[in-house]
Amino acid sequence: MEHFLNKYKCHVKCVDDTNPISPLQRPRGMSGTAICYKREISSSVTEKSDGSMRINVIKVDVKPKPLLIIGVYMPCRGGIDADRDYREITDELSEIILKYKSSCDIVIAGDTNASTARDKPNSRDKLFLDFIKEHNFYTPNGLGQENTYFHPSGMSSTQIDYILESTPGLVTNFKVLQRHPLNTSQHDPVAGCINVDLDTYNSEPIISNLPPRVKWEKINKEKYQNMVSNKLLEINLEPEKSTYSELSNVTSELCAILDTAARACAPTQKSKSRPKSSRSWSPAINKACKVSKQKFWEWKCDGRPLNLNCMSLINMKEAKKRLRSTQRQHEAMLRKSKYEKIMKAHEGDQQTFYRLIANQRKDGSVQTTCLKVEENLLSTPNDIRNGWADYFEELATPHYNKNSYQNQVELDCLFLEDIFRSEQKSQIIVSEELVSEVICQLKNGKAADSAGICSEHLKYGGKTLVVMLTKLINLIFQSCTLPELFEMGLVSPVFKNKGKPATDPNSYRKITVTSVINKVMEKLHLNDNSTIINKIQNYLQRGFTAGISPIFAAIIITELFAEAKDNKLLLILALLDAQKAFDKLWHSSLLRKSYQIGIEGDKWLMLKAWYNELVSQVKWSGGLSRPFPEKQGVRQGGVWSPTAYKIFINPLLDLLQKNGLGCYIGSIYCGTPTVADDICLASNCPYELQAMLDLQENYALQENYTLSETKSTVLVTGNQDTHEFLLNGSLIQQSETATHLGITRDSKSRFDSSTVVQERISTARRATYAMMGAGLHGINGLNPCVSLHLIRIYIIPRLTYGLEAIRLAAKDLTTINQYYKRLLKQIQHLPDKAADSACYLLLGEPPIKAEIHRRILTTFGNIIRNFDSIEHQLAWRQLATKSKSSNSWFIMVKSILEQYDLPSCYDLLQNPPGKLTWKELVKRTVNSYWDNKLKLEAASKSSLKYVDIDRLSIGKTHLIWSSAGQNTHAITKASIKCRMLLGVYTLQANRHKFNQYEVEPTCPLCKQGPEDRTHFLVQCQHLTSIRQPFIDALSKAIEEMSPGLYQQITSEPNQLTQIILDCSSSHLVLPQFYNRLECISRGLCYALHIARSTALDIHYK
Repeated sequence: MEHFLNKYKCHVKCVDDTNPISPLQRPRGMSGTAICYKREISSSVTEKSDGSMRINVIKVDVKPKPLLIIGVYMPCRGGIDADRDYREITDELSEIILKYKSSCDIVIAGDTNASTARDKPNSRDKLFLDFIKEHNFYTPNGLGQENTYFHPSGMSSTQIDYILESTPGLVTNFKVLQRHPLNTSQHDPVAGCINVDLDTYNSEPIISNLPPRVKWEKINKEKYQNMVSNKLLEINLEPEKSTYSELSNVTSELCAILDTAARACAPTQKSKSRPKSSRSWSPAINKACKVSKQKFWEWKCDGRPLNLNCMSLINMKEAKKRLRSTQRQHEAMLRKSKYEKIMKAHEGDQQTFYRLIANQRKDGSVQTTCLKVEENLLSTPNDIRNGWADYFEELATPHYNKNSYQNQVELDCLFLEDIFRSEQKSQIIVSEELVSEVICQLKNGKAADSAGICSEHLKYGGKTLVVMLTKLINLIFQSCTLPELFEMGLVSPVFKNKGKPATDPNSYRKITVTSVINKVMEKLHLNDNSTIINKIQNYLQRGFTAGISPIFAAIIITELFAEAKDNKLLLILALLDAQKAFDKLWHSSLLRKSYQIGIEGDKWLMLKAWYNELVSQVKWSGGLSRPFPEKQGVRQGGVWSPTAYKIFINPLLDLLQKNGLGCYIGSIYCGTPTVADDICLASNCPYELQAMLDLQENYALQENYTLSETKSTVLVTGNQDTHEFLLNGSLIQQSETATHLGITRDSKSRFDSSTVVQERISTARRATYAMMGAGLHGINGLNPCVSLHLIRIYIIPRLTYGLEAIRLAAKDLTTINQYYKRLLKQIQHLPDKAADSACYLLLGEPPIKAEIHRRILTTFGNIIRNFDSIEHQLAWRQLATKSKSSNSWFIMVKSILEQYDLPSCYDLLQNPPGKLTWKELVKRTVNSYWDNKLKLEAASKSSLKYVDIDRLSIGKTHLIWSSAGQNTHAITKASIKCRMLLGVYTLQANRHKFNQYEVEPTCPLCKQGPEDRTHFLVQCQHLTSIRQPFIDALSKAIEEMSPGLYQQITSEPNQLTQIILDCSSSHLVLPQFYNRLECISRGLCYALHIARSTALDIHYK
C-alpha cells in the first residue's frame, strides 16, 4: 500500500478529525473519505476546503469544462439523530453543488448509506432520492441491482455505494468490482471512467464592455454636488418644452450630467501592469517593503555574510521582521473593519447577506456558458445575449386570437385615450418636498439603469437637482408623455435554482432595472392613486399593501384548517399556477380595469405611457443584447408592477366573493386568501370548488393568460372520499402536501404543517453554509459574537419564516430547538454534551422557541391594530367561540399571552398598544421569562460551578467571547477555555466519572491526586514550568489592582481556579481589569492544553 500511495497525492478527511481528544485516547477511530490522484497531474488539481469532515472536494482543470470530484461518507443508520445528521450532510452537498454547478461538471462518489434500489425505501433512502432529484443528478449505467454492501453476519446485503454525475454520460464503464481476497471491508468497490483532456484549463475572463460601476463610498460628495449644480444651470427647462423629443433630449442631457459628474469625482485608477495580489497593500507596507529591499541589497553587496554578528545581516532580518509585522497589522485592521461592518448590519440589510454569500461562492459561481433556445445550443456570450433577447421578445409578444370581448377592450382603451387627450388638464402636480421625500426612500447600492444612473446620483445631487427634477416631472405629468430613456429597461435573467437545468431559459426569472428618475415618478403617481386602489382592493388580497403582512393570508388558511378539524368538515384547497403571470399581463385590460376603479384623466394617460412602446435589453456577461419591444407584461422590478397586477386580478376575487363561492368561518368569507398572483381557492364542497375552478379558467381565458393544470395542485383534508377536479379540460393532480406562500401544508397531520420545520431547518442550514462555508464547526476563525450576529439577522428570519402563521406540534418545536441549540454549540466549538443553558447564556441568546413566540405576538399586534381587516374579525370570532382544545391559531396566541403573563387578547383587541410599545413589551417580557428559566436550569448543573450564573443574561455576551476580538488565535484559545469553564474538557476525573471500573481518576502526568479542573489549572506539578509565566503575569495584574490581593486569592486553589476560568464572577476583580486577566487566563488554558496533549501522546506511545 505504501508503494502504491507513493505515486499519489491524497486528500483525506476523517469524521473525528475535529475531535480535540488525543487520537491515542479515542476508543476507536471513525471512517472518512479520501481522494487520491497521481502526482504528475497535481498541477491541474486544486484541493478545496469546502465541506465538513465527511466531504472531500477537489477541482480538476480540464477541457472543455472543469471537473469537480466530491468524495462523501454519509452518516450511518442508527441512533435517534441519524436522519438529522443525514439531512445535514445533504444540505452541505447542496451548497457545494450550488456553488460549482454552473462552472463545473460534478461527480459525487462514496458510501451514501442509502439505496436507490430498495423496493420499500426507508426514510434515509427517501432523503437520498430527493437529493438526487433536486439537483438533477444521474446514476451511470451499469450498476443495475447489484449489491455493494454485505452485513458481517451474512444475513443481509444491499446497494449503498454510488457514483453520481451531473451530466449524463460523463462517467463510463461503470461497474462493481469483484472483491479481492485481501479486502476485509464489508463493501465491494465501484468504479467508473471519466474521459477528459487533462491539459491545464484556462478559463476566458469575462471582458465587460459596460462602464464600471461608480463606487460611491470613494466619491467626493461635496465636489459632486457642486459640479451637478453648476452644470444644471446650463439646462433651459421651460414649460413650453413638453414635446416628446424635447423631453427626451432634456432627460438625456440631465442623466449625462449626473453620470459625468460622478465619474469625474471618482479617484483616478492607476493602470495595473501586474495581476492583483491576493494580499492587500497599504502605504505603510509599501514603505516597509522598500526598506526591506534596500537592506537586502546592502547585505547582498556585503557578500551575503552568514555571520550572526554582521550588521548587514542583522539589519536585513530586522527589516524583514518589520515588513511582516506591518503586513499582519494591516490584515488585522482589515479583518476588524470587515467584522465591524458585519456587526453594524441589520435584518433588512440583504446587501451584506448576499455579499457574504458571493464571497464564499466566488471560487465556483459563474454564469452558464451555454443556453438552449428553441433547440439551438448557444455558447458564445454574444449568441447567448441575443438568444435571451429572442426568448424575452417572444415572451413579451401577445399570441392569441382576438374575440369580441378583446376587441371591445382594445376599442375602449382607444376611446378613453381620445376622451382624456381632448379634455386634458394637469391633475398631478408635485412639490419639491414630495420629490425630495421620494428620493430619500430609494435604496442605496442598487444596479444602475441604462443611462448609468442609480439612486445615489439623485440623493447626493443637492437642492438644485431636486428643483430641476421637480420641473421635469411636472412637465412629463403635464404632457403625459414618457421620455425615450424612461422606456428602456435592462433585463437580468436570475436563475431560480429549483433543480432546473441552467441551460433552460424557463429556469430564470426576468428582473428589469428601470430608470431611477422614472421610479421617482412612478412612486409619486402611485402615492397619488393609493387611496383609490386601497378602497376597491378585495380584503382577501394581502400582497403589497401598507400595514398588512402577506403572512396574514397564511393565518387565514391556518384558521380554515382549524375550523375543518374542529368541526370535522371537508376542506379542499386548490393552488393554481399562472404561467409567467407578470410577464404576460394584458396591457389593454389593465388600463380598462384601472379606469373602472376610478383612475381617470391625466393619471390614466400617464399609466398608459408606462405600458406603451416599452423596450428592453438583456445584460449578460459584460455586454448588452439588441433592443427588443415589450408589448405585454409588467416589469418585475418596476414600482407600479405589483399594484398593476392586483388591479388586474381583483375582479376575479370580487366575482368569487359576490357569488358566495368558497369557505366561510362563521359569517366571515375566507374563500380566496391571496398574495398578488398567489391565489388559493378554498371550499368545503367539491362541487363548489369545481365551480370556482371554472370561473378562474374562464377569467384566465378572457384575460389572455394561461393556468397550468400540471403545476396546479389540490389538497383535500378531512374526508376519505375521492373527487376529481378539472382545469382546462384536464385532471388536476391531488397530493398530500402543497405549498402556498412558501409554507407546505399537508392533509394528514393535526396542524397541517408536519414538514414545515424540516424545510425551514434545511433552508437555514444552507444559508449558514453559504455565508460561512459548508461545514461550520466554530473553527473557521469567526468569533462566536460575529457568527451569532449573522445568525440573528440572516439565519433566524429564514429559519422561522412562516412559523408565526401556523401551529407547531410539540415534536416539531423540539426538532427546531435541537437544531438551533446545536448550531449555537457549533459556533462556540462545544460538544453536544455541554449544558444547554450555558450554551444559550454565554452568548446571551434565548432558545428559538422564544423567537417564534416573539414573532407570533408581533404578528398578533399587527392584527389588533388593523381594525377593518378580516383577521381582526376572525380574532374576535374565534376567541369568543373556541375552547382551549381548539386548533385555532388565535387560541394558541391566547395561551402564549398567558404563558408570559401579558395582557389578555380581549384587552389588546379593545385597546391595542402602539407598534413600538408592543414590540418592546414583548421583547422585554419574553427575554425575562427565558432568562429566569435558563438560570434556574444552569444553577442545577454541577459542571457549571465556576460560572457566575447571576451575571449572565439574555442580550449580553459573556466576557470569554466578547474579549476575544477577531484574532484567530485568540478565538481558538477562547474555545479551549470555554470547554474548561463548562466542564466538558475531558480530564481524567471526567473519564473516571463515566468509567469507574476501568479508568482511575489519578492525574496521568504527575500521579498526585485526581485530575479535575483545579488540579489541572493550578496544582499539577508536571505543568509547573508551563504555568508559571502566566501565573506571574496574573499575580502582577492582581497586585496592580489591589496590593496583597493575590496572596488572598492563592490561599484557596478553588478561588484561583475561579479567577482563571471566569474572572468576572469574582467580586474582588475590578471591571477595568477584566480584559487583561481574560487574555492571560486564555493563554494559560491553551498552553496547558497543548502541553498536556503533547505529554499524553508521548506517554501513550
